[in-house]
Amino acid sequence: MKDYSLIIFDADGTLTPFRDGELGPFSFTLLPGVIEKCRQLEDDGVLMCIASNQSARRPICEIAAQLEWTKAQIGARHYDFQMNPLYQKPNPAMLLGDMDWFSADKKDTLFVGDQPTDQEAAAAAGVDFMWAKDFFGSEQ
Repeated sequence: MKDYSLIIFDADGTLTPFRDGELGPFSFTLLPGVIEKCRQLEDDGVLMCIASNQSARRPICEIAAQLEWTKAQIGARHYDFQMNPLYQKPNPAMLLGDMDWFSADKKDTLFVGDQPTDQEAAAAAGVDFMWAKDFFGSEQ
C-alpha cells in the first residue's frame, strides 16, 4: 500500500458493527483488526477521520456520541456526518470537506469503506479507495 497522509474511514460496517436497522442502538465495539491497524497508522503519523451517512431519524446527540467514541478509539482527529440524502455518499461532499479540513491533496488521501456507495464517493472525489475487509485484513 502506498503512503497516505490522510485516511478517511466510513463508520458503520467499516470501523464498527452495523446497527440493527437505521435506529438500532450503537454497540460501542470496534470490528476485528481496527484498533491495531489504526494505532499503527497513528504511530506512523497518518491523519485519520471518519465520514458517515446517518439517518435523519436518529437524534444528533446519539450520532455525535457514537462518532466521538469511535474517533477517540481509533485516534482520529475529525469526524463528519451527513443526514441530508442529497449530500450523503456517493456524493463526494463529505470527503472533499474532510480533505479541505486537513488541507490534504487528493493524491495523498485514501477512503476506506464497505459499501458500493463508499467506492462511488471516492471515485467522485478523485481519491483512492480500499475495501475495509482488505484494509483491515479480515472479514468486516
